[in-house]
Amino acid sequence: MLHEMDEFIEEQLIPQYTKGKKRQENPENRRLRVKAWELRKKGNYQEATKLHQEYTRIPSTQTRDPNYRRLRYVRYADDFLLGLIGTKKEAEAIKQEIKNYLETVG
Repeated sequence: MLHEMDEFIEEQLIPQYTKGKKRQENPENRRLRVKAWELRKKGNYQEATKLHQEYTRIPSTQTRDPNYRRLRYVRYADDFLLGLIGTKKEAEAIKQEIKNYLETVG
């Protein structure tokens, strides 16, 4: 039964809930990096260092990119784990789909 569940998740759920190649770049992080690079190029290393400290606190990619989704699946013996980069609504839908599948196979 677990093998069939593996196939269901890998062949149906993962392709359905995986979207995009990579997350979009965070425009604020990019703006600060370019500005720091320009300051360094002009020899203003102190200001560039301050900007470097500022942009390293900001994520380099958009954490809530609607065009990027990932579903990962790991099973060890009779335990399994699903990791989702997505919304709570999607996670609940996945949970319901697995529940429906398990009810059909008994």
